[in-house]
Amino acid sequence: MPSHPLSVHRAAAVQGTLLAFALLAFALSGLALSPSALPAQRAAAAPARSAVDTTALERLTFRAIGPANMMGRATDVEGVAGNSDLVYVGTAAGGVWKTTNGGTTWAPLFEKERTLSIGDMALEPGNPNVIYVGTGEGNTRNSASFGRGMYKSTDGGNSWRFIGLGDTRHIARVMVSPADPKTVFACAVGHMAGPSAERGVFVSRDGGTTWSKTLFVDDRHGCADMDVDPKNPNIVYAVMWHFDRKQWTFTSGSEDGGIFKSVDGGATWKKLAGGLPKLLGRVGVKVAPSSPNIVYAVAEAREGYVWRSDDFGETWRATSHDAATLCRGFYYADLRVDPVNPDRVYAIACQLSLSIDGGRNFRPISMSVHGDHHGLWIDPTDPRHIWQVNDGGIAESRDHGETWNFPNRFALAQFYQLHADNREPFYFVGGGLQDNGNWLGPSRTRDPLGILVDDWNLVSYGDGYYQVSHPDDPDYIITDSQGGMIFRTQMRTREQEDISPQPRRNDGAPVRELQYRFNWNAPIIASPHDGKTIYFGSQVLFRSRDFGATWAAISPDLTKNDTTRHGWAGGPVIQGRDDRRVLQHDLQRRRVAGAEGTHLGRRRRRQLAADA
Repeated sequence: MPSHPLSVHRAAAVQGTLLAFALLAFALSGLALSPSALPAQRAAAAPARSAVDTTALERLTFRAIGPANMMGRATDVEGVAGNSDLVYVGTAAGGVWKTTNGGTTWAPLFEKERTLSIGDMALEPGNPNVIYVGTGEGNTRNSASFGRGMYKSTDGGNSWRFIGLGDTRHIARVMVSPADPKTVFACAVGHMAGPSAERGVFVSRDGGTTWSKTLFVDDRHGCADMDVDPKNPNIVYAVMWHFDRKQWTFTSGSEDGGIFKSVDGGATWKKLAGGLPKLLGRVGVKVAPSSPNIVYAVAEAREGYVWRSDDFGETWRATSHDAATLCRGFYYADLRVDPVNPDRVYAIACQLSLSIDGGRNFRPISMSVHGDHHGLWIDPTDPRHIWQVNDGGIAESRDHGETWNFPNRFALAQFYQLHADNREPFYFVGGGLQDNGNWLGPSRTRDPLGILVDDWNLVSYGDGYYQVSHPDDPDYIITDSQGGMIFRTQMRTREQEDISPQPRRNDGAPVRELQYRFNWNAPIIASPHDGKTIYFGSQVLFRSRDFGATWAAISPDLTKNDTTRHGWAGGPVIQGRDDRRVLQHDLQRRRVAGAEGTHLGRRRRRQLAADA
């Protein structure tokens, strides 16, 4: 296939996306170094710094350099019954996109609002020009972006109006009543960390002008999912979920949460208990459209993962213990039911799984699709036609998910980190992408068409983070991935080697069995004095003087090393811990924090910086 330059329209979209990620990365690094994160240093007055002269920067403008062929995490997809050409896609950090030709081209719709993070969307039944968007990812993972409440468009996404719930931050589901287009439901997760009052189920009876909170357990329980009976919209199901996400720990589950039901259009609610476990974590709930007495749930529960009710949720039974239907429950816990066949159920998790026997047995149908699935839309007029979204973008099927097409034709890459090398005449820019590896491409080319798709190259796989290039050979690159994996790649020959200091991979084994404990996006930097000297952080600080060929730990364990947290941590359903201690280590004198060093507080650092 021939290469194509970035179109003007696409370039504008990429500019906005790259700018958003650059600002996000800057904000995160600022958090790591903010005064509130350094209480031990507050008393010491910092020397005054001269103001930066920005005159030379005033005429600079952003330009798109790519990569245009890389997608990223999409969170929701909504189609229009009977119109296979019109589809809307919500993304984790790239706004809302629309196609009017079945995915051949896409247009960005949500570029001027206060957030680019989309949790869920809903179209007014019978009028797809009316769109409701709940902002902020509904998933509570540590790298999710928060939003700014609810937005509405009445012209197909050309313009938007903020309609409230600005402090919800994360919205998992938005629904419009099939009987009354003025009745809108918002399922608000709320703040990820700590208590918040603006969470639960909110109902608007006037198209989003005003909202009433009708289901609220307490300021620690958020709404994880909801669904409306399509034949009797007065029946509404909602899930309340207790969780707490902090940088160093995550807790999920309680006996006060679970599945709730309303029979008066969301005005009042009762908790469903018949056959369900008392202790529940995150739950996804869906009504079978053709037989709404059948309701399915996928749940974080020891007693079973997939549950079914045949009497409108009054009694339940576990139908499957297949772990693939839940995977990481706090992140997924979602499903869909075929609009015609109530026994055809899709479980949305690390992989997309299908059951054709009412939820008893599942098989994967997404082996050719990027993993980590977040949304799925089934055409009610042709259930063979499916759109789904995942960490790699978009996929479409015309045969119940047996085969897939990938209309990924807009830039959606999420960069964790950026890196620029020192080659001439045009330096290269690279970085790590969320679940799409490390990539590298030129800042300019001599091609009259500009930077092309083929100019960008994949360096290494996984969740990409940091890049370091050799000072004498910019094609010799070190990259890292999740859990402390490091690769050294020679781009000219494509030779690649694993240079991780960890003797055993972080493959899900108990932490106590691992010699070194790495953060999800463990930082790696090169010395500003000698680019072949590399530093890498786990619970100890590693140094390599030969560009990663060998490593030496130059510090003892800098964490609290609380071994009681290395095995099963207890807690209601799941609980994990990242040690919060952050310490300053003098690399020359080797003074270790605690006894001789300086304790820098209890915020987790995503970055290291060497003193120049």
